[in-house]
Amino acid sequence: MIRTGQDIREASNARPVVAGLLQISVSVDTEGAEAVCSLFNELNRPVTVQDGTPHAGGARAVIEATGFPDDADLEPHEVTMDMAQALRVKTFVAPGPDAEAVVQRIREGLYWLSRLHPVSEPTVEVVEDKDWQEAWKEHYAAFAVGRLFLIQPAWDEAGATPAGRHVLRLNPGMAFGTGLHPSTRLCLVLLEGLDVQGARVLDVGTGSGILALGALKLGAARVVATDTDPTALPVVAENASYNDVACGPAGPLVPFAGSLPPSAEFDVVVVNILPHVIVSLLDRDSLASYVAPTGHLLLSGIIDGRRAEVVDALQRHSFKVSLARHEEDWVALLAARG
Repeated sequence: MIRTGQDIREASNARPVVAGLLQISVSVDTEGAEAVCSLFNELNRPVTVQDGTPHAGGARAVIEATGFPDDADLEPHEVTMDMAQALRVKTFVAPGPDAEAVVQRIREGLYWLSRLHPVSEPTVEVVEDKDWQEAWKEHYAAFAVGRLFLIQPAWDEAGATPAGRHVLRLNPGMAFGTGLHPSTRLCLVLLEGLDVQGARVLDVGTGSGILALGALKLGAARVVATDTDPTALPVVAENASYNDVACGPAGPLVPFAGSLPPSAEFDVVVVNILPHVIVSLLDRDSLASYVAPTGHLLLSGIIDGRRAEVVDALQRHSFKVSLARHEEDWVALLAARG
């Protein structure tokens, strides 16, 4: 029997070990796997890995859930899952002062998700970074995005490059931005439709640097790539080297540790973060002032149900959406002053 209620609550009250890289994994059926991946991407920046190996154990299991957290009004519930067909979905939490809070949010999110889909109790364990890297390599292969891009693992040098495509060679490490998530793919597709030849580009929350490098592949003259995550900028520099791009203050790719750089104007500003962060950047941090008078603002990381609040924020700053693209439940918006 797999418990997702009282056992989770008791485990959550114990302070998890956060000195090393944490792996959080759950068993889930194929229908719920996408929901778990979306939850992990919403709550935790590092990539999720989905293991298609059937779960060992009995043919079916009952999953029980009780009130969580400390809510006596919640009724216990039961769901069943075909464990022979279950997938193992994993995410990795980087060590640091926020790791414990991230684990707690993931536990709570999984509990509430278990009321909609059969989801097992999460397993949390400390792993070596090299183990994470090997797990990542096992699940990451070359794939095309849009009309113009081919995302290729940095360690895969055997793949042929289709004619007319720009190759983005990546080793995402612990940074967000693999090209697998719909929000990243939507950004690349919208970038394809812009004339960025010779453009000045700002990539806010760059993660692995995938969008910054994509803009440079399309002909941008200079990209400033910002991130508040300390694991991101070393990954950006590494990925720049894989793509023969100079990274530094004098290079075409300029990393910046922080949310926004000193005041400057850019022809294209790309933000692939969460909706509430986008709204805060617009309302509190003057994001609009970074966009040149004839420039474009490309926003992604937006669940379709929260599109309206982002559009409202754009309108407050005299921006109008000129194009929206959707994939699954995600939307990316291209906006300009209007």
